[in-house]
Amino acid sequence: MKKHRLLNLMAAQLLALIMAGCSGPTDPHIGEWTNTHPSPESFHSIVFNKDNSAIFSMGDMKMGGNNFAFMEEGIEMRMQITYEVDYEKDPVWIDITMFPVELKFSEGSEEYSPEQKQMLEEMVIAQGKQNPSLSKGIIRFLSDNQMELQASETSRPKAFDPESDDYSLLNRTK
Repeated sequence: MKKHRLLNLMAAQLLALIMAGCSGPTDPHIGEWTNTHPSPESFHSIVFNKDNSAIFSMGDMKMGGNNFAFMEEGIEMRMQITYEVDYEKDPVWIDITMFPVELKFSEGSEEYSPEQKQMLEEMVIAQGKQNPSLSKGIIRFLSDNQMELQASETSRPKAFDPESDDYSLLNRTK
């Protein structure tokens, strides 16, 4: 009886080890990705963090995290960028949300009084939180280090179209 129990326990442990080894990474999108197919208005790289935050880079400008992006002369805006990935869908769904969280006034914004600056910041942040920018997309992994992304602000794409301005071919850089 004890021998039978021991064999069952060992078999269960072996099965658990095999299952753990066979399961792929649960978050293969995490990391820094470079866009090898950027359109003139798209991002050059993106970082997907484990906390579901993201940072987009377009040339020297970064959006997300603690970065401030140029809004207009003398006014910069810090954006919060978050994402959700649904691996249950085929192809995998990704939703990216962006909204402003802070404005910074610098040289060139002298025409605004302190009251106007405060009002402008409150208005921009409230508007952004009420109507955040949402991109609905799909992703597909071509390998551990290459991923396709097709996204749109109007409706979720149904397929990948390398000829579209909404298509990105991403290579993992970190």
